[in-house]
Amino acid sequence: MATVLLDTGPLVAMLSARDRHHSWALEALRVRARLITCDAVLSEAFFLVRSSEVGTVALR
Repeated sequence: MATVLLDTGPLVAMLSARDRHHSWALEALRVRARLITCDAVLSEAFFLVRSSEVGTVALR
Protein backbone atom coordinates (compact mmCIF):
# COMPACT_ATOMS: atom_id res chain seq x y z
CA MET A 1 0.00 0.00 0.00
CA ALA A 2 1.27 3.47 -0.89
CA THR A 3 1.86 6.16 1.73
CA VAL A 4 0.87 9.79 1.16
CA LEU A 5 2.28 12.64 3.25
CA LEU A 6 -0.61 15.02 3.93
CA ASP A 7 0.04 18.75 4.37
CA THR A 8 -2.29 21.39 5.83
CA GLY A 9 -3.68 22.85 2.59
CA PRO A 10 -5.28 19.72 1.17
CA LEU A 11 -6.44 18.62 4.62
CA VAL A 12 -8.25 21.91 5.29
CA ALA A 13 -9.63 22.04 1.74
CA MET A 14 -11.07 18.56 2.19
CA LEU A 15 -12.79 19.54 5.45
CA SER A 16 -14.08 22.95 4.36
CA ALA A 17 -16.83 22.96 1.71
CA ARG A 18 -16.27 26.72 1.31
CA ASP A 19 -12.63 26.26 0.31
CA ARG A 20 -12.10 26.88 -3.41
CA HIS A 21 -10.06 23.67 -3.66
CA HIS A 22 -12.59 21.51 -1.81
CA SER A 23 -13.65 19.42 -4.84
CA TRP A 24 -10.05 18.89 -5.89
CA ALA A 25 -9.03 17.82 -2.38
CA LEU A 26 -11.89 15.34 -2.10
CA GLU A 27 -10.91 13.76 -5.42
CA ALA A 28 -7.16 13.85 -4.77
CA LEU A 29 -7.49 12.27 -1.33
CA ARG A 30 -9.77 9.50 -2.55
CA VAL A 31 -6.77 7.20 -2.90
CA ARG A 32 -6.10 3.78 -1.52
CA ALA A 33 -3.13 4.83 0.52
CA ARG A 34 -2.10 5.31 4.09
CA LEU A 35 -2.29 9.05 4.88
CA ILE A 36 0.32 10.34 7.31
CA THR A 37 0.94 13.78 8.72
CA CYS A 38 2.57 15.42 11.74
CA ASP A 39 1.59 17.39 14.83
CA ALA A 40 2.40 20.75 13.23
CA VAL A 41 0.02 20.06 10.32
CA LEU A 42 -2.77 19.03 12.69
CA SER A 43 -2.21 22.08 14.88
CA GLU A 44 -2.34 24.43 11.89
CA ALA A 45 -5.41 22.67 10.50
CA PHE A 46 -7.26 23.00 13.82
CA PHE A 47 -6.39 26.70 13.84
CA LEU A 48 -7.66 27.20 10.30
CA VAL A 49 -10.98 25.38 10.82
CA ARG A 50 -11.57 26.69 14.35
CA SER A 51 -14.67 28.68 13.33
CA SER A 52 -16.34 25.57 11.89
CA GLU A 53 -17.63 23.02 14.39
CA VAL A 54 -18.07 20.55 11.51
CA GLY A 55 -14.42 21.02 10.53
CA THR A 56 -13.03 20.53 14.02
CA VAL A 57 -15.19 17.46 14.64
CA ALA A 58 -14.15 15.95 11.29
CA LEU A 59 -10.51 16.67 12.03
CA ARG A 60 -10.70 14.87 15.34
